[in-house]
Amino acid sequence: HTPSLLLARSTMADQQQVDPQELIKGVRAQFNAQVEQQLIQTITEKCVERCVGPKGTRLDSKEQKCLANCYDRFLECRTVAIQAMQGQE
Repeated sequence: HTPSLLLARSTMADQQQVDPQELIKGVRAQFNAQVEQQLIQTITEKCVERCVGPKGTRLDSKEQKCLANCYDRFLECRTVAIQAMQGQE
């Protein structure tokens, strides 16, 4: 056996001894972190696309207000979605 194969088998054996509930918690935490990262990226893309014009390097007050409102709406929707998902568990 090659060392990497032995290591893989050893790792698999170690994982079999892990509490399944703890493993599920870890997978959920990783998934939630990825979802959060994707949400932030989507919010940024959509809100900037919607609110920021092609001019200059500074945001005017109208653009700042639009961005703030856009972020707030996305976060409110996120909260409602999380509450709905928690209600299904």
